[in-house]
Amino acid sequence: MVAAIAGCASLPRLAPPEVRVDTVRIDRLDAGGAGFALTLDVLNPNDVELVVEALEAELRIEGIAAGTTRLSAPAQLPAFGRTAVTLDVRAQFAAALRVLAAVAHRLQSTPAGRMAVGYAVSGVATLGGGRQIPFRRDGELPWPGRRAGPGT
Repeated sequence: MVAAIAGCASLPRLAPPEVRVDTVRIDRLDAGGAGFALTLDVLNPNDVELVVEALEAELRIEGIAAGTTRLSAPAQLPAFGRTAVTLDVRAQFAAALRVLAAVAHRLQSTPAGRMAVGYAVSGVATLGGGRQIPFRRDGELPWPGRRAGPGT
């Protein structure tokens, strides 16, 4: 038993993957609500491959809850590599209307050269073996045809 504990103590600690928001876009808008495509860029800073077994996230736009999403299949993270993960976020009709009203308000009060909306994504990624890594990212997304400033 002592040898097993000593062996575990000598295992290298893995650095947590870094989750970045690459894009958030409206995929569909209809009488049933809205669909958003959320693309995350997941970086593995370790010298071994990791597997993200599960990922759950909430998307907020302009402070309004747009919806939640889950990873549909495990994602492989190559050693010292990155993987793009695209998730579908579905907003019910009422939530979609609240989001769109907040976006319209923001865009009306923003100078034309800086057309962007605020977002926040938070959630938990679960690695193979059960280790859970919470994440949260927020920033601004460019309105279609515009580029957002630094830090997004």
